[in-house]
Amino acid sequence: MQEKESLDAPEEVIANGNDLGKNQKYFSLFIQASPKHDLIALCMDTVGRRFYTIKFKNMVTGQMLPDKIGGMTGNLEWANDNMTIFFSTQNPETLRSSEVHRHTLGTPANDRLVYEEKDETLSCYLSKTKSDKFILINSGRTDASFVQFMDAGNINSKPQVIEALQNDVDYQVDHALGKFYIRTNLNAKNYRLVETPETKPSKENWKDVLPNRPNVFLSDYALFKNYLAVEDESEGLTRIRLISWSDKSESSIDFGEPAYVAGMDNNREFDTNVIRYFYQSMTTPPSTYDYTIDTREKKTSETA
Repeated sequence: MQEKESLDAPEEVIANGNDLGKNQKYFSLFIQASPKHDLIALCMDTVGRRFYTIKFKNMVTGQMLPDKIGGMTGNLEWANDNMTIFFSTQNPETLRSSEVHRHTLGTPANDRLVYEEKDETLSCYLSKTKSDKFILINSGRTDASFVQFMDAGNINSKPQVIEALQNDVDYQVDHALGKFYIRTNLNAKNYRLVETPETKPSKENWKDVLPNRPNVFLSDYALFKNYLAVEDESEGLTRIRLISWSDKSESSIDFGEPAYVAGMDNNREFDTNVIRYFYQSMTTPPSTYDYTIDTREKKTSETA
């Protein structure tokens, strides 16, 4: 019999949506594993308005835990203690995501309101940085946004603002290698990428990593241990560039066709030289590829 972590190991059912949704008129399910992957949060919507109920399962014993949280948005992040989650809730009438709460397993009476977004033009959601060091509260509307960060290793950490809300200024934040990296349109019509210290993250300390370019739109970026991955757009096409941190050398993924749709996929692993991206063209069906930066080899993710 093959051991776990081998592709030849037998299938293990983590959550059976057919059983959990039995006799429900509507059922939607997704899961989110804890940092140690021994616990999972099961988020279930039986209404159809994205009002989720969270239950928890111990993956070692297979037993469900008694903790249950109702009326949340489906947006949650685990703290690094492997016992606490932060989750958002929405207004029952407007469905605006406006509050962030904290729950520690085994303490159902001790949930805490961490943050309330009182500006009715803004919605807020949670994310976790690539370094796993910070949990972010992202507040935004169509034309502006701002971000707060909390220490993921300290569940009592108070939200700290990176840069206060400013009209017509949008920015997104990630963290790795001891710095915050920020994609922003501040003084940059086509967006730029900046870095800033953890201890002084405000705009006065933003330093360009990728400056604004008049004919190239910076649409996304991803942080890796050895590389910075950049997704930008020019002349109607997307390009994915890989820039070495050590010597600033640069390469691009060769898609091999003159017209296509492409973009970076979810790349959660930090210490890897493989980047995942999606791709589609008139001759290539929707596909997901794993691209090895060092060798420039690509494989569909099903065979990688």
